[in-house]
Amino acid sequence: MKLFLQFIKPFKNQFIISQLFMLVAVVVSTAFPLTVKNLFDISFLEGSMEELFQYMFLLILVLIIGELAKYRKRCIEGKIGEELIADMRHMIFNKLQSIPLPYYNKRSSGDIVSTVTNDLNIIQQTIAMGLSFVIEKLLTLIIVLFLLIRLDPILTVLCLAIIPIISLMAKILGDKIQKLSKDVQRRLGTLTTILNQSLLGMDVIKAFVLEEEATGMYEEQNKKVLYKSLKRVSVKEKTAMIIGLLNIVQLAIIISVGSYRVHQQLLSPGSLIAFILYAEMLIGPIALLSGLYVEIQRALASMHRIMDILKEDNEENLNDEQTCPEIQGNLEFNHVSFSYDQKKDTLKDINIRINKGDTVALVGPSGVGKSTLLKLIPRFYQASKGKILVDGHDINKIQLAHLRDRIAIVPQETYLFGLSVRENISCGNTSATGEEIIQAAKQANAHDFIMEMENGYDTIVHEGGSSLSGGQKQRIAIARAFLKQPEIILLDEPTASLDSHSEQKVQEALSKLTIGRTTLIIAHRLATIKDASKVALLNNGRIEALGTHNELFQRSDLYRNLYKAQFSY
Repeated sequence: MKLFLQFIKPFKNQFIISQLFMLVAVVVSTAFPLTVKNLFDISFLEGSMEELFQYMFLLILVLIIGELAKYRKRCIEGKIGEELIADMRHMIFNKLQSIPLPYYNKRSSGDIVSTVTNDLNIIQQTIAMGLSFVIEKLLTLIIVLFLLIRLDPILTVLCLAIIPIISLMAKILGDKIQKLSKDVQRRLGTLTTILNQSLLGMDVIKAFVLEEEATGMYEEQNKKVLYKSLKRVSVKEKTAMIIGLLNIVQLAIIISVGSYRVHQQLLSPGSLIAFILYAEMLIGPIALLSGLYVEIQRALASMHRIMDILKEDNEENLNDEQTCPEIQGNLEFNHVSFSYDQKKDTLKDINIRINKGDTVALVGPSGVGKSTLLKLIPRFYQASKGKILVDGHDINKIQLAHLRDRIAIVPQETYLFGLSVRENISCGNTSATGEEIIQAAKQANAHDFIMEMENGYDTIVHEGGSSLSGGQKQRIAIARAFLKQPEIILLDEPTASLDSHSEQKVQEALSKLTIGRTTLIIAHRLATIKDASKVALLNNGRIEALGTHNELFQRSDLYRNLYKAQFSY
């Protein structure tokens, strides 16, 4: 309830208005049996026709007012429910943008997508059912209970005897449904992950004729989801059946005992009919509240998954960023260590100073931490020990957006969004003009191939960039970097997977991009390391040697062997 009130707070005024309409609807619904009682008593006791017509008119008026009040209440609550869920979607998406990258290494994309879609749908259904349901039914129960006691205290005791049994059943089975719902949502996340991976890796599936294996994996998980879902449905319907049977038994007892009391003239016929209607108004809400309890347990399972996202620390909350200094591009690693799992260090005691405009090539065997070292600079990951300084400022004390705004990254595999070429380039500077975008593309050697496309810069790129070659994607990534005009360039083997012609085009663009800018590049070609101001040889997470290419070639056996194996071509 506390969480519900937190989300409903922005809609306070609308909610109050809906509750006023709810109050009218409750008063009308509780007045209905009394009107029926008077109608029947007049009929049985041969009252005047004029009085009978008056009560019939009153009955119709009551029903019309009640329906109008319910209509307005449902409209307002429906609007609140839709806006509330839209706000939650927005809140979750914003949160996902601010969570540090390590979070995404722990949780699959399918599980996150399932939370944003399936879990929110469940919450939406529960809100639609019970936005003010609890208040309405509790108010109805209080009024009805008072009227039942006024009509016949003995029948009221019989009526109330069954309530503890219904409540206990709802509690036991509701807890079971919550557990099953958590399991279903978790398995749906796995199912979504399999679907995402199959779509992204469809070329691999077809190339290796893995259609049957992929289908089998999906079907196996789908059956597990179905099994748990059916079990949940079974428990839910069993709850409804038990409550329904108890309701029937109670109604039979009330009719039997009530008829006897009418026969003994302890109760009027109209009063018995009114009591039966009120009894249904008592048992109905209790049964519905019990059903709502079951749905709430299901929604709570989803809410817990959503709260797991919302309670994650934001990147900006990891440290107290306060400054936005002017960044020139001087870098220093001061006794920096890093571990992914807090057990084994990937990087150990890294010490290196890089002056503005220098190009440092990072070389070393696979898996020694070269890419990890680059990711520490824009604070995609936090150093476990030591400090990284930019122009003498600890990067943990620089406002994160300001720091990243001065850094451009060209990865080995560039991801392009399913937007136009123009929009993909403008990721480097969303406020750039059309002329600036074209100029950046020309500097990146991308303008010519873009103009050959069907719609030029307005051509829509397939998701991930699958409609472009590797070299074309890399040149768009370089155009982004030109548009950003950064002080620091991070290049993670940007030409490693390209053919010689594409590599030449990309290398020409990179040569222009890095002029006058501090550059760290994970090297895989001879020209890169020969032109570098320094070469840093990494091995076992440490910088084993640092110097120019010629210096390392003379004094490091590891570098000499690595050079001969990887760079001498």
